[in-house]
Amino acid sequence: MVNVYTQRYQLFPRFHPGLRSFKFAESSENLLVTRVSATSPKVNEAGKLMYYIAGGNSGNAFSVNPEMGEVRLIGGLDRETISAYELWLEARDSDIPSLASAVKLEILVTDVNDNAPVFEKPIYNATVKEELEPPLFVIHVQAFDADYGVNGNVEYRLDGDDDVNLPFSLDAKTGKIHTTEVLDREAKDQYRIIIKAVDHGTPQKTSSATVYIKVLDKNDNPPRFTRLFSANVTENAPIGTFIIQVTSSDKDINMNANATYSFTENPGGKFHIDPVSGNVTVAGWLDREVKDEYLLKVAAVDGSWQAETPLTVLIQDVNDNVPEFSLPEYTFNIPELIQGVSFIGQVSATDRDKKGPDSFVSYSLKRPSDLFRIDPSSGNILSKQVLYYKRTLKGSSSENRHVIQVVATDHGNPPLSSEVTVLINVIDSNNNAPVFQKEFYFSPIPESAAIGLSVLRVIAEDKEDVGINAEIEYQKTGGNGTEYFSVHKKTGWVTVSSPLIGLKLKWFAINIKATDKGVPPRSSEVATVFAVTEENRFAPAFTALSYQVVIPENEPLLSEIVTVTATDE
Repeated sequence: MVNVYTQRYQLFPRFHPGLRSFKFAESSENLLVTRVSATSPKVNEAGKLMYYIAGGNSGNAFSVNPEMGEVRLIGGLDRETISAYELWLEARDSDIPSLASAVKLEILVTDVNDNAPVFEKPIYNATVKEELEPPLFVIHVQAFDADYGVNGNVEYRLDGDDDVNLPFSLDAKTGKIHTTEVLDREAKDQYRIIIKAVDHGTPQKTSSATVYIKVLDKNDNPPRFTRLFSANVTENAPIGTFIIQVTSSDKDINMNANATYSFTENPGGKFHIDPVSGNVTVAGWLDREVKDEYLLKVAAVDGSWQAETPLTVLIQDVNDNVPEFSLPEYTFNIPELIQGVSFIGQVSATDRDKKGPDSFVSYSLKRPSDLFRIDPSSGNILSKQVLYYKRTLKGSSSENRHVIQVVATDHGNPPLSSEVTVLINVIDSNNNAPVFQKEFYFSPIPESAAIGLSVLRVIAEDKEDVGINAEIEYQKTGGNGTEYFSVHKKTGWVTVSSPLIGLKLKWFAINIKATDKGVPPRSSEVATVFAVTEENRFAPAFTALSYQVVIPENEPLLSEIVTVTATDE
């Protein structure tokens, strides 16, 4: 059951007119807001009024003196939490039941710049590609200020001196960051920017955020080799032997910096390079004596760029070649009776190994000899005593022929050697001059003799000597017939070399020399004389055309029967 009491309106308390709207800054504390007053038509104790806050006191920010009606701000205001209050005050009498009336106070909280701007996040991360033309959008930073009006208006600034050399611009109103120049990651790959958000309140409040901008790489740099490369490898190095690692650097990063290696010049295909590591190894058989230096060219490719560098590989010598004599066999002919220590001849051997111990050659005799020795450095063969030529009834003796074995040895490790046969023939000394068979030669010759006609042969002999010492050659040495006659160098035949008809001179003399081939050569001369006779142009003619003779029978033998005569012009 509900009891409803009705009262006359005239019995309720009545508030006196007064200011009902108020403004207070949110920073206000412990302030008297207003004093309300009301009256009651009731008398005595029943009309005594008490004041209460009936509603709208969020956060108990306000209080009222129950007897005096003074409304006070007892706590701090925060416009960002509550920007306005509708505070209901009640005046209640002391009657039973009591009657009450209410009045509304409107309290507006005005803003104070008590909030700093707040960024969405304290750290921003952004990326931007290098080599792109500005302006290029990078990132948008935002800060919010809980204050109202100008206190909440935010603008953006670069903190401190960061804006002096930064290749970026910051829009003060929007917080958008753009590039102002082309970026080069190789010059700088990351930027750190401090952004300050500033409100327009008084005093101004600020906050900061850090922006990290990473510059993304573009393959805009070629590989660069770290140095000039050269290496040594022995000529007997097996295939697969490591020689050298070729290395390069690239200002780019990641995949843009990965270089692949190859040869653009590899004479003979003697070498291999690993495309990833750059390791160079032997790929073919090497021979320093064939080629002692290889000039290679290496390329490094990173996908867009190619760089090249020379690589010099020097082939180091290994003692893999024996000394080689200049001849397969040597023969020296030595005259008898030379001095006890005399030069016989020289053998020579060369070694194709690199100049040095591997190619330095020394000479020796395979077996000791009583007659000969060899100089180890020069290869000169020398006699150790006087050599004699020995004769037999059949000519030269086999004892005049000597055979020695010469060994050439290099100074490598281990040393290598080769041998050659040397024949030394002791030959007869040229002790005798040739002797002509005649002391004087004469021959008539018709004036009609044809050119090339052999008219006379001179013969000289060297019966005491043998070999080349007994080999004879002929030559003209003088006389008035040298332009009309020639002598064969080997046979000694004298032949007509110019026409003889019509010459007034009828007698010619030629001196002919016979010279042997000994050392030194020996010779002798002989005189030859030629008489030029007239040509027999006419036949004899009898004085009579015919002769008739009567011979008596019984004429004795050998009796003269007739005389015939003939004449010749």
